[in-house]
Amino acid sequence: MPSKRRGKAREPRPSSRKREVVQRETQRTVVGIQTETRISAYQGPLPPPEILRELDDIVPGSPSRLFTLFEDQARHRMDLERRVVGSDIVQSRLGLLAGCLIALVISGEGAFLIWNGNSTEGLVALVTPIVGLVSIFFYGTKSRKDERLQKAERQAPLRKR
Repeated sequence: MPSKRRGKAREPRPSSRKREVVQRETQRTVVGIQTETRISAYQGPLPPPEILRELDDIVPGSPSRLFTLFEDQARHRMDLERRVVGSDIVQSRLGLLAGCLIALVISGEGAFLIWNGNSTEGLVALVTPIVGLVSIFFYGTKSRKDERLQKAERQAPLRKR
């Protein structure tokens, strides 16, 4: 019986054939295009300082031109708002004056009718402008309240930021 050897590995026997290893070096040139995409976002009228610096490198003096543009736009917007608010005030006062004059004329006619013995027609002429003015007052109050509530709802998400 053949004996078993334990613990020792067999050494490989040398091959009778000679092997020749040829190494070849190949050099490949890879031509490719590398792209980089950078996305940034900002909120507000002016870009962040890094972008302003980059703009100044590309077009010298462009940040100061941007600041001037934004200042001019802000002045223009404030001027328009001032004009709109001023004209709204004038229009409101003219409306109050016209409404008051109409109510006085109709009430005067009602008093004249009552004085001349037409009490029913005179009473209707006196009560109609009073009812009209009171209803306009309540309608205006309700519409201003609704407008304030809508404005508050629109601005609520902005305040949470």
